[in-house]
Order: sequence, then structure tokens, then C-alpha cells
Amino acid sequence: SASSASRGRSSRRSARPTSALSGCDPSRDTRLHDLACSVGAGPRILAAVHEGAPPPRVLAGKYRLGQRLAQGGMGPVWRAEHLQLKVPVAVKLMSPKMLGSEAFRARFEREARAAAQLKSRHVVTVHDYGFDGEEPFIVMELLDGEDLSMRLRREKRLAPEVVAHTIGQIARALDRAHGAGLVHRD
Repeated sequence: SASSASRGRSSRRSARPTSALSGCDPSRDTRLHDLACSVGAGPRILAAVHEGAPPPRVLAGKYRLGQRLAQGGMGPVWRAEHLQLKVPVAVKLMSPKMLGSEAFRARFEREARAAAQLKSRHVVTVHDYGFDGEEPFIVMELLDGEDLSMRLRREKRLAPEVVAHTIGQIARALDRAHGAGLVHRD
């Protein structure tokens, strides 16, 4: 199970020598780990660094980032929590390499505005668009379940009727977007 695998990783870590800072491991050679140790990061932040999760981060005082879910064409998508409402959401950030481009920033904002206008059970709902400092973000509904790539890895092959049903849903979403004058680029 995931929790037993997680316990296994942490028990292996505890066998390694650590520096005076709790959780810092001199045998690790990752820059992120070294940076976290150099600023005296506590065990929670180090655990997040070790597991590939971001250090705890709150966007615009409202959304706490959690697990990274996917990588889109414009940037990563994270599971997050709306701090006041206590509900899970998905947050899309702009890729750091695109932040300096006004053209990409304008495109990211257009994507948020356009997606917010689409109303369909086949299209994710956009709840918010904003900035954390200079970094734009889009907040969307968080969908439960697995994505198509995960399902294909699990099942290897889908029955023809499942493929037809899935393609039908995708087609309805694209039809709604194209009807609104949008072209999906991913």
C-alpha cells in the first residue's frame, strides 16, 4: 500500500546519518534538499522536499498547495485547499520559464477568462484567477477519479464501447469550446 511504502521510505531515511539540523541528510546530493537544510528548514518542509511535494505554500493568502497532479502546456496543476471554505480545488500555475513573457502571461489570462465562460458537464469549472506576487494562477474544480493515461496504464486496453463513450465526452467538451470560438492547445 502507499502508506506502507511511505513508512518504508521514512524508516530507510532514519537509518542515514543526519546533521545537527533535524532531518538534514549529508548523503543527499539534491540542491533542493541542501537549500532547505541551509536555511534551517524543519522536518515537515524536509519531508515535503524528500517526497517531491512543494514546501507548504499559500497562494494569495487563500489556496494552500498540496500534491502536484499534472503538467499542462502552460504549467503544472496542483491539488490545493481553499483555506476559508475548506474545500479541495485544482490550481494551475504558469511555468516559471514563461513568467517573463508578456505574450505567455496574456495567453494564460485569456485561457482563464475563456475557460470560465464555458458551462458544460464535460468542461472543468474555473472558480478564480489571480496573482501571487507576480505569478498568475487559475483555480478550478478538482475532479475525483483517475485520468485517461492512468487508466490506460492500469488496464492496458479499453473495450470499444468505453473508447466510444470517452471520445463522445471529449467531443462534446471540444464542441462547446469551439462553439465559443476557442481552440484547445494541449
